[in-house]
Amino acid sequence: MIDLTRLALLLCSSLPWAASCVADEQQFFHEQVVPVLRQRCFECHSHAAGAMEGNLALDWRMGWEVGGDRGPAVVPEKPDQSLLIRAIGHQDNALQMPADKLPESEIAILTRWIAQGAFDDRVLRPQAELADTEWWSLKPLHRPTVPSARPDHPIDAFVWQNLQSAGLSPSPPADRRTLIRRVSYDLIGLPPTYAEVEAFVADSTSRAYESLVDRLLDSPRYGERWARHWFDTIHFADSHGYEHDIGRDHAWRYRDYVIAALNQDTAWPRFIREQLAADHFYPNDPQLIPALGFLGAGSFDLSTFSTAPVTFDYLDRDDLVTQTMAAFASTTANCARCHTHKFDPITQQDYYSLQAVFAGVLKGDVAFDAEVNDWQERRRWQGVLAACDRQDTAVLLSADWGPTVTAWIDQQANSASWQNLELETFVSTAGATLRRNSEGVIVASGVASDQDTYCVSAITTLPIITALRLDVQADDSLPMRGPGRCHNGNLHLSEIELQVFEPHVAEGRTIKLADATADFNQAGWGIERAMDGDAKTAWGIHPAVGQSHHAVFNLAEPLSLGPESRLTVTLRQLHGGAHLIGAFSLSVTAGDPAKAIAIPQNVERALQISAAMRTPEQQLLLATQALRSAAHDSIKLLPQQVFAYAAAPSVSIPAGNGAVQVKSLAAPKPVHVLHRGDFDKPRELVQPGALSMLSHAPARFALRDPQAEAERRGALADWLAHSENPLTWRSLVNRVWHYHFGRGIC
Repeated sequence: MIDLTRLALLLCSSLPWAASCVADEQQFFHEQVVPVLRQRCFECHSHAAGAMEGNLALDWRMGWEVGGDRGPAVVPEKPDQSLLIRAIGHQDNALQMPADKLPESEIAILTRWIAQGAFDDRVLRPQAELADTEWWSLKPLHRPTVPSARPDHPIDAFVWQNLQSAGLSPSPPADRRTLIRRVSYDLIGLPPTYAEVEAFVADSTSRAYESLVDRLLDSPRYGERWARHWFDTIHFADSHGYEHDIGRDHAWRYRDYVIAALNQDTAWPRFIREQLAADHFYPNDPQLIPALGFLGAGSFDLSTFSTAPVTFDYLDRDDLVTQTMAAFASTTANCARCHTHKFDPITQQDYYSLQAVFAGVLKGDVAFDAEVNDWQERRRWQGVLAACDRQDTAVLLSADWGPTVTAWIDQQANSASWQNLELETFVSTAGATLRRNSEGVIVASGVASDQDTYCVSAITTLPIITALRLDVQADDSLPMRGPGRCHNGNLHLSEIELQVFEPHVAEGRTIKLADATADFNQAGWGIERAMDGDAKTAWGIHPAVGQSHHAVFNLAEPLSLGPESRLTVTLRQLHGGAHLIGAFSLSVTAGDPAKAIAIPQNVERALQISAAMRTPEQQLLLATQALRSAAHDSIKLLPQQVFAYAAAPSVSIPAGNGAVQVKSLAAPKPVHVLHRGDFDKPRELVQPGALSMLSHAPARFALRDPQAEAERRGALADWLAHSENPLTWRSLVNRVWHYHFGRGIC
């Protein structure tokens, strides 16, 4: 193989400009390299020509650095590994560009350029061949020298200077009545009252105008007036849009947040950080959760979300990228969705890196505590639940929690007593055979259909009941001994319903259930799913099959029964796959609902052993059960959380007619560069980041935990709010100027 570096140096010695081989890299690049690239390559690989075959652009540094479909076109200092040299030298039959091989002298120029490190200062100018294209908006900010023409105000000095250069003189000052009307309409959108006008006209103090402006800025109407402009910018709405224009009942909290932020004079960097990542930057301020309504402000295509999830993901993230970059940086980054931007130095990789920032959130109603004290208490008990899940002995067996554990153990000595229901009828709507054995347990046999519903009618001698208990029993007649009829012994109880029928009343009354506990919950199939009103969710017990289990359902309020009252219990099993209950019994209690809880069998056995004889494992088992119960009870006593329509990893999506879809993301989804924006043609995986054309901060985010979703949004907020980001501050100044004076600076 020819050593291309040596070849370049050899040819240098025979060319007219051999003496300048060690000349300034910048001069060599612009006088020798760029002309070759322009003449031989730009026709097929440049923004100016509107052609980027193979997604490769050679008219700016990032183009060849990132490369096209084949990868980076240039490897600095390694011409023999650079695809560009292989292509122009026709070294590979499958890669010969252009069709006519370049002269050796031109190959030598490009080879030398790469061998010396591939200097290229066209980072901000992909159309560098256009001498008048400077990308002024991307240049660093600097404070200009204020003209000395007018000392009263810096802005007036610039205006005065331009007027003078045009041979113009300023308009005369407005009279007092005109001035107060102008500034009132401008700041609060309302006319001044007659009394306000007269007072301003009569005010002869030197700070009359400044005092007027201060008063208007202090008015609550100021935030209402200026929030309107922000809502227009981010296409805020109270409904999803599209043909299924479903309302968002909790979107108003974001509207109130923006008004309050403006009235409180929230600094713009904080305003950015609150709206993109309040949960990341201000985790101890739950009242800021509505600020994330910025991320939920756009449209939501519920139909595509339900039927084409991959398409929805990319299009919804496109909306988030579009809104964020347009609102905060006045940049159309979304134009790089299908190809590197035609007019701005934004690559496809930049665009999809921005998409990756939002790959871990969904739009919907987000629950939060309106009061900090409630949030602190909830977080405290959630920490206890987390300690239970990870079996953290340092927490569970600590002296701090000892009294709580002891009190719970003592309470179990007086736990609820249960009375079996006296069954009258029990039927299967799908044709299964239900028989009652000698122990009063109903056992299913015969047809095991895909779905089934059991209806049981019964009576009890108790005058009041406070809770209902369902025992699902292991039985030798069932697969894996049950207690389910599925081949693996599992069951799925979709919904349970309790009704009471009184004599001489035609219809039964449905009894509201408050909460439920179970001795065992399958992961993702907790007992609460058997009473959530959603037929698609259910209670399951896998992998703890082959053993009996039970669940307790507390009534919302005690139910009084007459001597002729009849109870009906309906067990709906709608998940499919014959996930049916194989054997069960029902009982009720009139005792304290707080003592009517389902306790695992191993916990019950541990309770029967004296404290002095319990093993360390049993002590941990009881502490876990006691603290888990205390945490659940304490959380239930907290005020109900409120909702804001926003974005988060776990949300409730309004689906119309009061229905919601509860969805969660365990981790951010992978985001790929899509070839020409085609959902079916994913290319390389990208990491969260922003725009490579700016140098104030790294364009790809260095995250402590790449799976920490909120950290991604926080990194983008920091990138945007950076004091040296030229786009953010130019965008803000231009926007404010536009709304004050009717026309932006640019």
